[in-house]
Amino acid sequence: MTTEEQLKVGIRALVAAVGQGPTNGRYLTRDEARFALDAIMDGEATPAQAGALLLLQRYRSEAPEELLNRIRALSPHIGARAELHGRPVTIWKARVAGGRLEPLEVQPDGKRRMTYDEFLRGVR
Repeated sequence: MTTEEQLKVGIRALVAAVGQGPTNGRYLTRDEARFALDAIMDGEATPAQAGALLLLQRYRSEAPEELLNRIRALSPHIGARAELHGRPVTIWKARVAGGRLEPLEVQPDGKRRMTYDEFLRGVR
């Protein structure tokens, strides 16, 4: 099997795993999230594959662990864009604590990277 065939099967398998409905689909692991993002960013996934995977994830809604895996997958590339306390930021590091996603390192638009605690001090 060629690399291209493996990639197509891989993306297809992820779409099938996620696309089992809002209660039967499973969340992506960290490695799967990184694989999917790399395939999308490198143009190796077709637009239909990328759209299907992203739409299915959005439809089902993400668990904190899956959001964390997405942040980890995006960190070496572009970071995960979000809005915290009404301000646009890039989240570079996070963790799941008490069943909730907790940012650890963020970067407000136009500013340097900082800890989440530093960011909160500036919000007040």
